[in-house]
Amino acid sequence: MKTIKSALIVISASALSIGFALADPASATPAPTNMPPVGHMNRHMAFDPVVMAQKHLARLKSTLKITPDQETVWQGFADKVNAQAKNMADIRANMRQSTSGTPMTAPERMSQMADSMKTRAQGMADVADAAKTLYDKLSPDQRSAFDTMAAHEAKMHRNMPGHPMPHAPMNNAPVTVPGNAATAQ
Repeated sequence: MKTIKSALIVISASALSIGFALADPASATPAPTNMPPVGHMNRHMAFDPVVMAQKHLARLKSTLKITPDQETVWQGFADKVNAQAKNMADIRANMRQSTSGTPMTAPERMSQMADSMKTRAQGMADVADAAKTLYDKLSPDQRSAFDTMAAHEAKMHRNMPGHPMPHAPMNNAPVTVPGNAATAQ
């Protein structure tokens, strides 16, 4: 159970790293016509992670008022976010492709999911490292703005319609899953 919770945290954090544009309906790319417009995965797959990352980065850079002295660390952060977004787009394309051909066996599907989670977890670790490097170069006002934006987007992600289970705030608060007792993250 702890492994599943850890994977969910990694997936949530990964989505958070590029999900600032989720609140902007204009940033949504229509769902591909060959996919039914229902279900948790399809709602998430209707958004283009690369487009979302670009919009998020533009808004964040503007909000933070990145100075010329901060441009190098900003670009390092932006590069990691863009790489993570591309990885997510590639994972989605692979998922679409795997569902359009011969059905996968349960072990094959689980292996594919595990590989996807590993890729996303490594990408998120890279984004987190770049964010720390950037954060260290920000002024106190910029840090406050970054913290506020990240907290707001985390809350939006947790409350997004269609999520299969509620998320606890990312502060080690108990997670309550319907039918199970609350457990620490």
